[in-house]
Amino acid sequence: MRRLIHATTMIRMLRTSRKAVACAMAFALFGCDKPAERTDHDAHSSWGPTMPLRVGAEGLSFPVADLLLPGEACLGATYASAVGANDTLDIEDGLVVLDAAPASGVGNLSLILEGGTRDVPILSRGEVSHTFRHRLNDASQTVGIVGNLNGWTPEPMEPSVDNPGAFERTAIFSPGKHPYQLVIDGEWVLDPNNDNTLSNGMGGWNSVVDIPTPEAPVLSSFGRGDKVFLRSTMEADLVVYVDDRLAFHGTIPEDGVLPLVLEGFDEGRHHVRAWAAQQGGISQDLL
Repeated sequence: MRRLIHATTMIRMLRTSRKAVACAMAFALFGCDKPAERTDHDAHSSWGPTMPLRVGAEGLSFPVADLLLPGEACLGATYASAVGANDTLDIEDGLVVLDAAPASGVGNLSLILEGGTRDVPILSRGEVSHTFRHRLNDASQTVGIVGNLNGWTPEPMEPSVDNPGAFERTAIFSPGKHPYQLVIDGEWVLDPNNDNTLSNGMGGWNSVVDIPTPEAPVLSSFGRGDKVFLRSTMEADLVVYVDDRLAFHGTIPEDGVLPLVLEGFDEGRHHVRAWAAQQGGISQDLL
């Protein structure tokens, strides 16, 4: 019995500003009857399961050769950073550059090969850009910042371009609590503009930036007869892969069900994976 992912019209295309990620992975053993004829699109050598790439708030750059088999050539690439998007990428000096993480937390990179395409899951790291800002009372003072953002090594804050008289420092944070202090004329002090504090474990206190961990959707599967279905606990963007081929990129509604009808693959073991994304964070389930 052969089976292949097929997305039906019951999956509604809804909002895509989601950022959490739930991941599901499975191995499907496909039947023993005669394999379907391969099309030109599928003629390239199978990579097997393509591991996802994770993109942070500052984007990602990597050699395209990292995703090619010996002797393969990449003719181009497209990046779907959101449902319905499909931007053409320029590959310069053999590098693929993704300027930003997917808008929903999950997207797809398609490499155009001589014999077809190879699809790569793209997951957001869930990072957030945060700007610290402080205005000095005396122009002769100096201000810096110290914390886990810089390994607790004091660094000066820079004059603000848009806010004359203020000093700023921008940092990239993952979800969690990030302690810090300002450094005024060499003295470590709590940030007077931030009431949130955290014990330093030695009887003192630090100011803290708290980046919340958003609730992640839970993606589950169940079988009925010879069919497999996916269900999400939240409205979320969804991608489904069989080996290195994207089978579905769309939106699954809250408590919606996506039937997976699998056919058209050669006999043997294939890897079926799906990620649902909403508002940052990553959870993983095994199908």
